Amino acid sequence: MSERRRPIAKKSPSAYHHGNLREALIAAALRLIGSGEDVNLREAARLVGVSPGAPFRHFSDKAALLAAVAEETMRRFRREVGSALDAAPPTPAARIHAMAMAYLRFALGESAYFRAFARAGEIGFFDSDFYKKENQETLDSLDRLILEGQQRGEVTSGDLRIVHLASRAFVYGLGRMYVEGHFARMGLGEEDPVSVAQKALAVFEQGLLRASPARARGPSSRAPKDTPP
Repeated sequence: MSERRRPIAKKSPSAYHHGNLREALIAAALRLIGSGEDVNLREAARLVGVSPGAPFRHFSDKAALLAAVAEETMRRFRREVGSALDAAPPTPAARIHAMAMAYLRFALGESAYFRAFARAGEIGFFDSDFYKKENQETLDSLDRLILEGQQRGEVTSGDLRIVHLASRAFVYGLGRMYVEGHFARMGLGEEDPVSVAQKALAVFEQGLLRASPARARGPSSRAPKDTPP
């Protein structure tokens, strides 16, 4: 289902200060991405309030700007995940929970970057080697934790790919529901969004992390460690 395009707000006079043009252009690109618009250097320059040629001081073309957005998005996401894992207990279940909450905090606290994250394939983020590498490392980490958790009885049994898919689908969907205003429409707008996310995740984990193998459905085969998600 296609998303409705959101109108782009007029630029703020304080959006750009001398010396931070690169950061301002990345922010402008995020606004374009979040509004469902095509990202191009001319429109980014207009939003920032500089001449059409100014972006070329930092970016050779649209692809270079999008690569910068991709890399900054992934850096912020990986920093959130890394901090969560550093503070998490060593058990697989606890670390999967930490990764899930890190994803949700990223969606709730870095909504502009999360919107870009959600359109990664569409807008060329995977053209960035850095983005691809860091993204794959995150996915591989989740696979390892799921497999270890299954071996220890902490995670529901079943096909690794399906458990991985379910895990990512939940946090991605909940993040999208937040940025698209569903929390407010469901009467949760006055509550702390992180608290709402924690409660929703707890409900999901009742089926994922605390289920016995007898309750799991589907094939019991596990994908090899190097199986792509």
